[in-house]
Amino acid sequence: WYEWLFILLIFIKLALSLYGVLINPVMDSDAASPFRWMGLAKVIGENGMLPEGTQYYDRLMPVLLAVWTRMFLPRWYDSLAGIPWFLTYLSFVGIAFVASRALLKNRPLSLALAYFFSSVPLAVVHVMRPGYADLLVAYFFLAAVSGIAFLYFENRPEHPPYLLPFIFAGGCFLSKTEGLMIFPWVALVVLSYFLNARYQIPWKKILTAEAIGIGVLYVVYFLTADWVLQHFKLELRIGFIFTKR
Repeated sequence: WYEWLFILLIFIKLALSLYGVLINPVMDSDAASPFRWMGLAKVIGENGMLPEGTQYYDRLMPVLLAVWTRMFLPRWYDSLAGIPWFLTYLSFVGIAFVASRALLKNRPLSLALAYFFSSVPLAVVHVMRPGYADLLVAYFFLAAVSGIAFLYFENRPEHPPYLLPFIFAGGCFLSKTEGLMIFPWVALVVLSYFLNARYQIPWKKILTAEAIGIGVLYVVYFLTADWVLQHFKLELRIGFIFTKR
């Protein structure tokens, strides 16, 4: 019976979220700025394109998602522009259930995990206030992690799905600039699995080499980044290093 309880709770959560999307207009927020996601989407929805010379500061993928509903309607509707964010939320919960069900082989626990993901407060807020890219990044990141989990725990030696995590990690980058930071970590994990599975290199050697490589990169970045040098110069007052003699 507790399986049906979790299904009911998830359904209530999704129904209330959809209701909130449909009755609320795009709220006055950072995402509704004329230079950002929803503001740009509204301009495209009303004019069919961005005016020449329009400046924007973020990735355009969230903008195109918001314009998607306008393609099927005679005019722009604020509330319906948030439908893609609800669908992203639905997919976010769905992939949590499907991945955990496939890996854990336990349906009640998988439903519980799906309900847990559906109850993440910030995810629900971003459904109610659509326009932000954070929910999209969370979905793609969860999908990438699920793809990595399938690599490690699903026994498919002939055709391992190496590209699956990369595809979803690419979605992180296309959704938000900060998503670029996720891509190299996903690539590193997939590369580690590939080296171990294909060439039988021990995990100890792989992790040691990666730790050394990451350490070297951090040291190089630390010694060359302008903002780091300025921070030490202005905040920590290491005058004997930076002062000309």
